[in-house]
Amino acid sequence: MKKIFLFIIISFTIFNFSKIFFNYSYEVTQSATSAITNFDTNLKADYIGGRISYLVPTEDSNEIYFGPYFGFFYNNFKDTMLNLYNPKIGTISYSLGLNVVYKGKIIENINYSIIAYGGVHSEDNLVSFSTEVLVGGGLNIGIFHLSSSYETRYYKSNDDYTIINYIPVFLGVELQF
Repeated sequence: MKKIFLFIIISFTIFNFSKIFFNYSYEVTQSATSAITNFDTNLKADYIGGRISYLVPTEDSNEIYFGPYFGFFYNNFKDTMLNLYNPKIGTISYSLGLNVVYKGKIIENINYSIIAYGGVHSEDNLVSFSTEVLVGGGLNIGIFHLSSSYETRYYKSNDDYTIINYIPVFLGVELQF
């Protein structure tokens, strides 16, 4: 724990032009596929939550920022087939990975943004991890972001994975210090 705390202090000291990016989302299930026989492809696995990112600019451009993120989500999988095939799945999940944000000016204080998240998520209190990939775009005015995207998440079920595609809607805030 001391090493993590020291790493955070050093990071904040070194990157004085960094941003903290809060992104809250509601994610609607678009489709589900699985190798499991008789799997319900109309599975509704919507979830709500948010990600917080620590972003630093690239060396060559102040339009592109990247950095690690941590996510915290509430998913209601208790009454779904996912929980039947993997009883360790809980209602709280976490995600970790890399976030990249590109912002380009449209007019005055209005920008378009392209957001990408790539990493892992865990529904069983960080015991096992599965892949998540998200790419989206939207608008931002000042420090506020509104965007939509396409996300793919893999969930462990027996010896196979279930793939669920989501269409999230994001509301974000960025703070620069």
